[in-house]
Amino acid sequence: MKVYVTPLYKGGKPIEKNKKHDVFVGDLYLSDHLHPVLHRLVREATLLHRDGRHVIDPMIDVQVTNISADGFTLRGIECHGEIEQVQQWFVRPVFD
Repeated sequence: MKVYVTPLYKGGKPIEKNKKHDVFVGDLYLSDHLHPVLHRLVREATLLHRDGRHVIDPMIDVQVTNISADGFTLRGIECHGEIEQVQQWFVRPVFD
């Protein structure tokens, strides 16, 4: 599904509403799989370019927290090596 994604957190902290938010475009995938490091089932949200490269870091343990007429919000954990930080994405469909 081609979408716009606006991350709502940076460094594990909410981005202030009056600050500029980056917006990314890609294909959104949501899947369950066995995590190779955690050795448990995780739900992962991934935003990919058409060629399969990550647009932004994926999130694990993802939940849908809000659905509206404009889009929906996903909340989960972003992993940067051994650092885990909370992240939330506002997701809107791209209409070509």
